[in-house]
Amino acid sequence: MSHVLRLAALRARTRLGHLGAERVWPQEVLIDVEVELKNAPRACRTDRLKDTLCADQLAVALVAMCEAGEFSLIERLAERLREAALRLAPRGAQVTLALTKVAPPIAGLEGGMSFVIGNRSDGPRRAGGRGGASLRWARRGARQSLGRRV
Repeated sequence: MSHVLRLAALRARTRLGHLGAERVWPQEVLIDVEVELKNAPRACRTDRLKDTLCADQLAVALVAMCEAGEFSLIERLAERLREAALRLAPRGAQVTLALTKVAPPIAGLEGGMSFVIGNRSDGPRRAGGRGGASLRWARRGARQSLGRRV
């Protein structure tokens, strides 16, 4: 049996881009994170927030990291976010994170660009068990966040 906490399409703004001109203004990114717990959290039995990983605390930490820094590459920011999630997660947890740059300056690209890092080859899964290839999964989240049909 697995015990997983997921945050899907967490919006943040950060200065991200290879060229300095891309980093002048903060850009929107979407963070999808999955924390797979080694054991069932005590909260499953106690119904107390102090007995589990607080989703709000995780979200606040990830957004704060985006807002505080400046990054040339999506890969570096994704790794920093994953490290932050691991620090908050209980010992033995595994973290998979997909980071989507919603509007990179790539001609014809409508679904954003994503980088997925973690223990699962297909990226975090959406509620309901849907998944797929990691980039397709992250691109779908970006389109939905932009109000486009999938």
